[in-house]
Amino acid sequence: MPNKHYAFVLIKVQPGKVPSVAQKLYNINEVREIFMVTGPFDILAIVETDNYERLGDILAEEIQKIQGIEETQTLMAFRTYKYLER
Repeated sequence: MPNKHYAFVLIKVQPGKVPSVAQKLYNINEVREIFMVTGPFDILAIVETDNYERLGDILAEEIQKIQGIEETQTLMAFRTYKYLER
């Protein structure tokens, strides 16, 4: 299994802004998957990097600066039980 670091970012978006926020997330290389979800958050973005410190840069310097995002909650993965190679 590769030595990767993952963050699962739950994102609350201003009404009507999901498509534009999703497009901006799409343009961040380390964002591997983007889902529209139900519940208190609107988007789930999965971030994958080879460098743990880079996760902080992506979250603070890229994702949280996207116009239309109201709130984020980040879950860091510390162990992988199943990884599907693509």
